[in-house]
Amino acid sequence: MWSSPTAAAAESALAQRAGLLTYGHTHLRAAVWKRWLQDENTVHEFRQRLVRYFLSAEEPTDRAIDEVPWQLMTLEDWIPLKEFLADLRVFLQMRNSHRKWELHRYWLKLDSRFDPVQVYNAVLVAATASGALAKHNAWLAT
Repeated sequence: MWSSPTAAAAESALAQRAGLLTYGHTHLRAAVWKRWLQDENTVHEFRQRLVRYFLSAEEPTDRAIDEVPWQLMTLEDWIPLKEFLADLRVFLQMRNSHRKWELHRYWLKLDSRFDPVQVYNAVLVAATASGALAKHNAWLAT
């Protein structure tokens, strides 16, 4: 798991859960938050940086699909959340996996702001007009 002496020294402080590197102890997490993330503006900026990082990829990755909507919801950044969920690639990955209930939860948060039926109708019209929908026909036929 560890490839450098520094990382090996930190092994007892860190843990790998579901493929993600995280704190091995809650007191370490609290110490990091106390030292670097006390200020709400700093936390906000780190969340935005995470979103920008994951959105910089050409295709939405599984990790981006886990992270981006959560961060946007936490930031209460509703328009980018709606746009991320409306991305047909994201929708198909979330709908066809264990994330379908997460997708539903995010739309519940957006419900007073955006109508998911109208949003997805607009996406489907645009995808049909551009020919992008053709590559998803197998899924749509089921």
